[in-house]
Amino acid sequence: MTDREVQEWLLREAKILHPNVRRHLTENIRPLVDLLVSTSSRHGRAVFDDFELRLRHESTLCWNDIRTGRLVRSLKRKWKHFDEPTLLEGNEDN
Repeated sequence: MTDREVQEWLLREAKILHPNVRRHLTENIRPLVDLLVSTSSRHGRAVFDDFELRLRHESTLCWNDIRTGRLVRSLKRKWKHFDEPTLLEGNEDN
């Protein structure tokens, strides 16, 4: 998938989340898109399936605090993707 396709997919999938949670996820979406694109090139569709399950689980938590930096780090650990740090990795507030 291209960057644009992944971003569109991610925005569609995020619609199930509570608006506040969705906003946290999508207001700085670029690092997440980059990670999904690069990781899926190694692991294929399983990366998107895993992420869909995470979103389905999170959608039940109305006020859960999803931060892009935390989510990116978590996914990097899950998929053993330790190539280059992102700008968000040292910032827990993102």
